[in-house]
Amino acid sequence: MILQEALYEGNHFDLRVYLESKSDTKDEIEQLKKRAEKGAFRCPYCDETLIVKSGDIREEHFAHRHSKSCEVNCSCFYY
Repeated sequence: MILQEALYEGNHFDLRVYLESKSDTKDEIEQLKKRAEKGAFRCPYCDETLIVKSGDIREEHFAHRHSKSCEVNCSCFYY
């Protein structure tokens, strides 16, 4: 499961929608990673800190900082 949404400064933040509006996505991803390292993004389900991941295999997404699996986040896809 790929987490595309987070809370940023108390507001809903959709990573996919945000990046679609940018022309230089690589630079934007680096900026988002810097913000994430400072704790700017929170999980909308469990309120834990999120990081931004980006690579060659998977699309850009959020992940829990300490590799915790968010039970609320995972369970919403099963129902």
